[in-house]
Amino acid sequence: MFGGLGDLVGLMGKAKEIRQKMEEMQQEMARRVFEAEAGGGAVTARVSGKMELVGLTIRPDAVDPADLSTLEEFIKSAVNAAARKAQTALQEQIAQATAGLPLGGLAGMFGLKPPGG
Repeated sequence: MFGGLGDLVGLMGKAKEIRQKMEEMQQEMARRVFEAEAGGGAVTARVSGKMELVGLTIRPDAVDPADLSTLEEFIKSAVNAAARKAQTALQEQIAQATAGLPLGGLAGMFGLKPPGG
């Protein structure tokens, strides 16, 4: 008669465990920095695990006032590549935090996408 209640209590315990793991993962990701370069190292971008641009380095020889569009493309490429690295790391962290747990759509309850989602 109360078997369903026990399942619910167990699920609530798992949800609490998952929430704690997710909070720890978010704190860890906030401390990490992901770097990528473009244009053969002409531009280097650093993005935090919070998906914020935290650094941008442009080699002086990459600046050609007559061709700023190429520099702009290098910047976009470097920033996007660094952001992709951060996103991939986040997805991996989510997968580790939820490994072996019967989640289904539970990651969405935490405002996160499940791996591959």
